[in-house]
Amino acid sequence: MASDDVKTRLLESAGPIFAEKGFAGATIREICHAAGANLASVNYHFGDKRRLYIETVKHAHPLSKVPNEPLGWPPHTPASHKLAHLIAVALRQMYGMNREPWQARLLMREMTAPSDAARELIEQFIRRRFNQLCDVLGEILPAEVPPHRLKQTAFSVIGQVVYLRAAAPVIRQIVGEDDWGDHFRLDDLIEHVVSFSFAAVGIPAAERDAALAFAKETPAPGGTPRPSDNAHEASYGIQPPGANGNGRQRDPRSPLAESSQDA
Repeated sequence: MASDDVKTRLLESAGPIFAEKGFAGATIREICHAAGANLASVNYHFGDKRRLYIETVKHAHPLSKVPNEPLGWPPHTPASHKLAHLIAVALRQMYGMNREPWQARLLMREMTAPSDAARELIEQFIRRRFNQLCDVLGEILPAEVPPHRLKQTAFSVIGQVVYLRAAAPVIRQIVGEDDWGDHFRLDDLIEHVVSFSFAAVGIPAAERDAALAFAKETPAPGGTPRPSDNAHEASYGIQPPGANGNGRQRDPRSPLAESSQDA
């Protein structure tokens, strides 16, 4: 078996174990057993358990699968278009990739109890995109808005994306199956978060439709895919439409269609 295959198996096997037990509770022995690898392979590929944990957390992040670069726009692109595009890309990257339930759980664990892994995540995947969001908001908000308020606004924008993803199982139970299937598709969420954010920062509603069209037509780095129908649901362990046990045809376009184990 090639060296890279063993390394990937270790990451994929360590993920669910770290997500369930945390760094302290997981053992190298059980990870290697799950990966079908010998104990020495962790030291060979990662050096130690701590490095394996950090690389597993980074492996779980959606931006680890796409080029780590700011979004690019044509000259003279309106700031409202840039903001809409940043929001759309964030939602697509959160929902549009094949992610296993353990990945969301591991990232949530790291967010609530940050370690060295969180610091590396921030520097490699998060800070650059966050700074770009702040720069765009700086074009929109009045010049007298202080830097700390601008950052708070940026967190309020991206916080909507994070919450909709992290709380998906609870949201589904609160709104019920009908609203879930009819109003929580990816395009619905993009339109909602863009509209809400535009209102919050004072962008006229008349600019929304053009900005949304730009956001939906402009690709993200690496060509981030839009979620496919059944393939997207399958990535979260959801039964295909018509097989959900209650006879209702669930809308396959819902980006939040996932099992409660993804909490």
